[in-house]
Amino acid sequence: MKKKNAVLHIGKRPSLPEELASIILRQIEDGDFKPGDVLPSEQRLTVMFHVSRTVVREALARLKFQGIIRSKRGSGPVVCALSDSRQGYDLPTVSSVEERIGILEFRFILEGECAALAALYHTETELAAMRARLLEMQQAIDNGTSGLMADYQFHCLLAEAAHNTYMSDFVSFLSSKILGGVQGARFLSNQDAQRAAAVLAEHRNIYNAIAARNGGEARNMAQTHLYNSAVRQALPLTPPLRDFRSLRVL
Repeated sequence: MKKKNAVLHIGKRPSLPEELASIILRQIEDGDFKPGDVLPSEQRLTVMFHVSRTVVREALARLKFQGIIRSKRGSGPVVCALSDSRQGYDLPTVSSVEERIGILEFRFILEGECAALAALYHTETELAAMRARLLEMQQAIDNGTSGLMADYQFHCLLAEAAHNTYMSDFVSFLSSKILGGVQGARFLSNQDAQRAAAVLAEHRNIYNAIAARNGGEARNMAQTHLYNSAVRQALPLTPPLRDFRSLRVL
């Protein structure tokens, strides 16, 4: 890798993941990383760029969605040939009903527990990041934009604020599938202003429970949101979603 006198520290700005993704992309375009090279680990990137693991994961997720890098079991992200990557700019979609149900069931179980732990262990910085994502979702409603990334980032913050490495690593590993699920849900909610407002209110309920350090309520609000997402998408209510509905008044 070529040595450059680049400053690797990036400042606190609203779009840190975009900024970091752009920096890594420039390094790839400049030949610092070549096709087949393995990028530094998440931990190394957090040190190099003085950002949180959430920012690093979001930046890497963006590069994966663009086809710039790809995941490889047992190692870090691998750089793809740029000539091939330019074909991959669309966000992933989740095609079959079975896949959508499977992702929702997984998120229902994992994110409920992430929210419960986040209520216990969150920092003020993480809470502020959640508030910022809520504001971005409100602005998306006001401006008629999708709010997709703000929604997705809010859910990633649940895993980050849980302060459990295994949970956050699992969410990172399945980031493209989770984002695909969020994308499908937002495509429907954004077609109706009232529905979009209801989705935002559900996120606020999760945030309020976490801010109040009420783990049980945080879990309930996160699972309520995902249950309602299944209903909005007209997905079959298989366990655990069906059983959750029978046990709670929503």
